[in-house]
Amino acid sequence: MSDDELTQVWDWYQADPNGEALELLVAHYEPLARYLARRALAKAPAHQDREDLLSYAHHGLLDAIRRFEPGRGIKFETYASRRITGEIIDGLRKQDPLSRPMRKRVSAVRDAQRRSWDQLGRDATLEELAAEVGESVLEVRGLLVQQQTLNKELDETTTGTLLANQSEEVEREEDEIIVGLSQILPQLSERDRVLVLLYYCEKQSLRDTGKQLGVSDSRCAQIRREVLQAMLNR
Repeated sequence: MSDDELTQVWDWYQADPNGEALELLVAHYEPLARYLARRALAKAPAHQDREDLLSYAHHGLLDAIRRFEPGRGIKFETYASRRITGEIIDGLRKQDPLSRPMRKRVSAVRDAQRRSWDQLGRDATLEELAAEVGESVLEVRGLLVQQQTLNKELDETTTGTLLANQSEEVEREEDEIIVGLSQILPQLSERDRVLVLLYYCEKQSLRDTGKQLGVSDSRCAQIRREVLQAMLNR
Protein backbone atom coordinates (compact mmCIF):
# COMPACT_ATOMS: atom_id res chain seq x y z
CA MET A 1 0.00 0.00 0.00
CA SER A 2 1.53 3.34 -1.03
CA ASP A 3 1.62 6.37 1.27
CA ASP A 4 -1.21 8.00 -0.69
CA GLU A 5 -3.32 4.85 -0.56
CA LEU A 6 -2.69 4.55 3.16
CA THR A 7 -3.85 8.13 3.70
CA GLN A 8 -7.04 7.32 1.80
CA VAL A 9 -7.64 4.26 3.97
CA TRP A 10 -7.22 6.36 7.12
CA ASP A 11 -9.75 8.86 5.77
CA TRP A 12 -12.09 5.97 4.96
CA TYR A 13 -11.64 4.58 8.48
CA GLN A 14 -12.48 7.93 10.06
CA ALA A 15 -15.78 7.87 8.17
CA ASP A 16 -16.51 4.19 8.86
CA PRO A 17 -14.53 2.90 11.90
CA ASN A 18 -16.02 -0.59 11.89
CA GLY A 19 -15.88 -1.44 8.21
CA GLU A 20 -13.40 -2.78 5.71
CA ALA A 21 -10.97 0.09 6.31
CA LEU A 22 -10.25 -1.27 9.80
CA GLU A 23 -9.37 -4.66 8.32
CA LEU A 24 -7.02 -3.01 5.82
CA LEU A 25 -5.27 -1.01 8.52
CA VAL A 26 -4.86 -4.06 10.75
CA ALA A 27 -3.44 -6.07 7.87
CA HIS A 28 -1.03 -3.26 6.95
CA TYR A 29 0.32 -2.74 10.48
CA GLU A 30 0.15 -6.32 11.76
CA PRO A 31 3.85 -6.95 10.95
CA LEU A 32 4.74 -4.17 13.42
CA ALA A 33 2.62 -5.79 16.14
CA ARG A 34 4.14 -9.21 15.45
CA TYR A 35 7.64 -7.74 15.50
CA LEU A 36 7.08 -6.15 18.92
CA ALA A 37 5.59 -9.38 20.25
CA ARG A 38 8.55 -11.35 18.93
CA ARG A 39 10.98 -8.91 20.54
CA ALA A 40 9.17 -9.16 23.88
CA LEU A 41 9.12 -12.96 23.68
CA ALA A 42 12.91 -13.00 23.49
CA LYS A 43 13.02 -11.29 26.92
CA ALA A 44 10.01 -12.95 28.54
CA PRO A 45 10.15 -15.85 31.00
CA ALA A 46 10.61 -19.25 29.37
CA HIS A 47 7.08 -20.33 30.27
CA GLN A 48 5.50 -17.37 28.49
CA ASP A 49 3.20 -18.48 25.68
CA ARG A 50 3.94 -17.02 22.22
CA GLU A 51 0.28 -16.89 21.28
CA ASP A 52 -0.52 -14.85 24.38
CA LEU A 53 2.06 -12.24 23.38
CA LEU A 54 0.71 -12.11 19.84
CA SER A 55 -2.77 -11.63 21.27
CA TYR A 56 -1.60 -8.80 23.53
CA ALA A 57 0.13 -7.14 20.56
CA HIS A 58 -2.94 -7.51 18.36
CA HIS A 59 -5.20 -5.91 20.97
CA GLY A 60 -2.66 -3.12 21.38
CA LEU A 61 -2.73 -2.51 17.64
CA LEU A 62 -6.53 -2.34 17.59
CA ASP A 63 -6.47 0.10 20.50
CA ALA A 64 -3.87 2.24 18.72
CA ILE A 65 -5.92 2.38 15.51
CA ARG A 66 -9.07 3.36 17.39
CA ARG A 67 -7.34 6.11 19.38
CA PHE A 68 -5.00 7.50 16.72
CA GLU A 69 -5.67 11.00 15.39
CA PRO A 70 -3.91 11.41 12.01
CA GLY A 71 -4.13 15.19 12.09
CA ARG A 72 -1.91 15.58 15.16
CA GLY A 73 1.34 15.13 13.27
CA ILE A 74 2.55 12.01 15.08
CA LYS A 75 3.63 8.99 13.04
CA PHE A 76 1.26 6.10 13.56
CA GLU A 77 4.15 3.65 13.91
CA THR A 78 5.51 5.68 16.83
CA TYR A 79 2.13 5.97 18.53
CA ALA A 80 1.24 2.32 17.90
CA SER A 81 4.59 1.04 19.18
CA ARG A 82 3.88 2.64 22.55
CA ARG A 83 0.35 1.25 22.70
CA ILE A 84 1.33 -2.24 21.57
CA THR A 85 4.32 -2.45 23.90
CA GLY A 86 2.19 -1.19 26.76
CA GLU A 87 -0.43 -3.85 26.10
CA ILE A 88 2.24 -6.56 26.04
CA ILE A 89 3.75 -5.34 29.29
CA ASP A 90 0.32 -5.18 30.93
CA GLY A 91 -0.31 -8.77 29.89
CA LEU A 92 2.99 -9.97 31.27
CA ARG A 93 2.56 -8.08 34.50
CA LYS A 94 -0.53 -10.05 35.38
CA GLN A 95 2.00 -12.43 36.96
CA ASP A 96 3.93 -9.74 38.83
CA PRO A 97 4.69 -10.11 42.57
CA LEU A 98 3.45 -6.66 43.66
CA SER A 99 0.88 -6.27 46.37
CA ARG A 100 -2.52 -5.03 45.21
CA PRO A 101 -2.10 -1.50 46.67
CA MET A 102 1.34 -1.09 45.08
CA ARG A 103 0.12 -2.42 41.75
CA LYS A 104 -2.73 0.09 41.89
CA ARG A 105 -0.30 2.97 42.42
CA VAL A 106 1.98 1.80 39.61
CA SER A 107 -1.05 1.41 37.31
CA ALA A 108 -2.20 4.93 38.15
CA VAL A 109 1.15 6.36 37.07
CA ARG A 110 1.17 4.27 33.91
CA ASP A 111 -2.35 5.41 33.03
CA ALA A 112 -1.37 9.03 33.65
CA GLN A 113 1.57 8.60 31.27
CA ARG A 114 -0.74 7.32 28.55
CA ARG A 115 -3.23 10.13 29.02
CA SER A 116 -0.41 12.63 28.74
CA TRP A 117 0.76 11.09 25.50
CA ASP A 118 -2.78 11.09 24.09
CA GLN A 119 -3.49 14.68 25.13
CA LEU A 120 -0.10 16.35 24.71
CA GLY A 121 1.73 14.16 22.23
CA ARG A 122 4.69 13.87 24.64
CA ASP A 123 5.75 12.22 27.89
CA ALA A 124 4.61 13.92 31.08
CA THR A 125 7.20 15.41 33.41
CA LEU A 126 7.61 13.97 36.90
CA GLU A 127 5.92 17.07 38.29
CA GLU A 128 2.92 16.65 35.98
CA LEU A 129 2.57 12.97 36.87
CA ALA A 130 2.84 13.73 40.58
CA ALA A 131 0.11 16.37 40.36
CA GLU A 132 -2.23 14.04 38.46
CA VAL A 133 -1.88 10.95 40.66
CA GLY A 134 -1.56 12.76 43.99
CA GLU A 135 1.91 11.49 44.82
CA SER A 136 5.13 13.35 45.53
CA VAL A 137 7.76 13.65 42.81
CA LEU A 138 10.02 11.32 44.82
CA GLU A 139 7.25 8.74 45.12
CA VAL A 140 6.48 8.94 41.39
CA ARG A 141 10.15 8.43 40.60
CA GLY A 142 10.15 5.33 42.80
CA LEU A 143 6.98 4.01 41.17
CA LEU A 144 8.52 4.47 37.73
CA VAL A 145 11.56 2.50 38.87
CA GLN A 146 9.26 -0.18 40.25
CA GLN A 147 7.38 -0.22 36.97
CA GLN A 148 10.66 -0.78 35.10
CA THR A 149 11.82 -3.65 37.29
CA LEU A 150 8.59 -5.64 37.55
CA ASN A 151 9.70 -7.93 34.73
CA LYS A 152 13.49 -7.84 34.55
CA GLU A 153 13.47 -9.94 31.43
CA LEU A 154 11.76 -7.02 29.66
CA ASP A 155 14.13 -4.26 30.75
CA GLU A 156 15.20 -3.43 27.21
CA THR A 157 11.58 -3.14 26.15
CA THR A 158 10.22 -1.18 29.11
CA THR A 159 13.08 1.24 29.68
CA GLY A 160 12.67 2.88 26.28
CA THR A 161 8.90 2.92 26.54
CA LEU A 162 8.89 4.69 29.90
CA LEU A 163 11.76 7.14 29.58
CA ALA A 164 12.79 7.76 25.95
CA ASN A 165 11.49 10.76 24.12
CA GLN A 166 9.70 10.43 20.81
CA SER A 167 12.68 10.87 18.50
CA GLU A 168 14.85 8.45 20.47
CA GLU A 169 12.10 5.85 20.36
CA VAL A 170 11.70 6.13 16.60
CA GLU A 171 15.45 5.79 16.09
CA ARG A 172 15.61 2.75 18.37
CA GLU A 173 12.76 0.99 16.62
CA GLU A 174 14.28 1.65 13.20
CA ASP A 175 17.71 0.49 14.38
CA GLU A 176 16.28 -2.76 15.70
CA ILE A 177 14.44 -3.40 12.45
CA ILE A 178 17.67 -2.78 10.54
CA VAL A 179 19.54 -5.20 12.81
CA GLY A 180 16.86 -7.83 12.26
CA LEU A 181 16.94 -7.32 8.51
CA SER A 182 20.73 -7.48 8.41
CA GLN A 183 20.54 -10.99 9.83
CA ILE A 184 18.51 -12.24 6.89
CA LEU A 185 20.21 -10.26 4.10
CA PRO A 186 22.08 -13.30 2.73
CA GLN A 187 18.73 -15.06 2.30
CA LEU A 188 17.12 -12.21 0.35
CA SER A 189 17.04 -11.72 -3.39
CA GLU A 190 19.09 -8.90 -4.91
CA ARG A 191 15.90 -6.84 -5.34
CA ASP A 192 14.96 -7.22 -1.68
CA ARG A 193 18.48 -6.36 -0.53
CA VAL A 194 18.33 -3.17 -2.59
CA LEU A 195 15.01 -2.28 -0.96
CA VAL A 196 16.50 -2.75 2.52
CA LEU A 197 19.45 -0.54 1.59
CA LEU A 198 17.38 2.25 0.03
CA TYR A 199 14.36 2.31 2.34
CA TYR A 200 15.81 1.39 5.73
CA CYS A 201 19.46 2.45 5.49
CA GLU A 202 19.31 5.46 3.16
CA LYS A 203 15.83 6.49 4.44
CA GLN A 204 14.33 6.93 0.99
CA SER A 205 10.56 7.11 0.63
CA LEU A 206 8.55 4.19 -0.71
CA ARG A 207 7.91 6.15 -3.88
CA ASP A 208 11.61 6.88 -4.54
CA THR A 209 12.57 3.32 -3.61
CA GLY A 210 9.94 1.97 -6.00
CA LYS A 211 11.24 4.14 -8.82
CA GLN A 212 14.75 2.76 -8.41
CA LEU A 213 13.42 -0.77 -8.28
CA GLY A 214 11.23 -0.12 -11.31
CA VAL A 215 7.98 -0.98 -9.52
CA SER A 216 4.85 0.92 -8.44
CA ASP A 217 4.36 2.40 -4.99
CA SER A 218 1.91 -0.33 -4.03
CA ARG A 219 4.22 -3.08 -5.28
CA CYS A 220 7.12 -1.54 -3.36
CA ALA A 221 4.99 -1.52 -0.18
CA GLN A 222 4.10 -5.16 -0.78
CA ILE A 223 7.78 -6.10 -1.19
CA ARG A 224 8.57 -4.27 2.05
CA ARG A 225 5.89 -6.25 3.91
CA GLU A 226 7.24 -9.50 2.47
CA VAL A 227 10.75 -8.63 3.65
CA LEU A 228 9.49 -7.80 7.15
CA GLN A 229 7.52 -11.03 7.23
CA ALA A 230 10.65 -12.95 6.24
CA MET A 231 12.44 -11.32 9.17
CA LEU A 232 9.64 -12.29 11.59
CA ASN A 233 9.62 -15.89 10.36
CA ARG A 234 13.35 -16.47 10.55
